[in-house]
Parts: sequence; C-alpha cells; structure tokens
Amino acid sequence: MEQRMHRSGVINIATISAGFEKSDFLVREEKGHRVFFDFFEEAFNYIANKGYSRMPDEEESEWIQLMKKAHLSIKGGTRYNSGTLLIVLSRPVDLSQINENRNKKVVEACIEGNSITAENESDHKLV
Repeated sequence: MEQRMHRSGVINIATISAGFEKSDFLVREEKGHRVFFDFFEEAFNYIANKGYSRMPDEEESEWIQLMKKAHLSIKGGTRYNSGTLLIVLSRPVDLSQINENRNKKVVEACIEGNSITAENESDHKLV
C-alpha cells in the first residue's frame, strides 16, 4: 500500500537540476521561468531568496517519482534535456493575493512607447 504525504494549503514548486551544456545547474520555477547557474550554491541561494525551501525527504521523493513518471510517459523521450533532478523545493501560495488580483477589472489601458499603463476599476491604481 502506497503512503502519500499531504501538505495543507496550495504550494508552488521549484526544482534544481544538473547536466546542461549551457551551464551546470538549472532552476525551474513558477510560470516556466528557467535560470542557469555555474555553481549549485548560486542556484540554491537564488531560489531560497524567493521564499522556497527544501521539502521533507518523503514529500520530495514523491515529487521526483511523479516527474520521472511524467517524463517516461512521452513516447521517444522529452524534446529537451531535462537533466538530472537534484532537489525539489516549495513555498506556500498566498491565495488572498490571487483572489485580490482576480477581482480587479481593468477599465482603461494605454500603450505609450514600449510600456502599457492600465487602471483598475476597483481602486483606480495603475497596474
């Protein structure tokens, strides 16, 4: 029987992987952001300063198994080098911030040069 760890609340995960031509270490985080580093310490400090922390061993192991299963499900393998997954980190998601942003409606937007300015209906603040 398989035992699974359950964390309360919503989380974002980030990973640090190794084995790339461009650089030795890769941090993958939310919204598909990828940042390469030459040293593991730089990669870890970068993601730790964004509020991520290492998962407990059991939970991290579960995520690693899930990602391996996902990669193996692609016929012929993944299109890109996924490297060797070293660690999985997480941070809680602030749902109040997400809900606050969802409730804002943009009523006016203006493109000036290379920037876009928009005003919210609810608080008339620029976004």
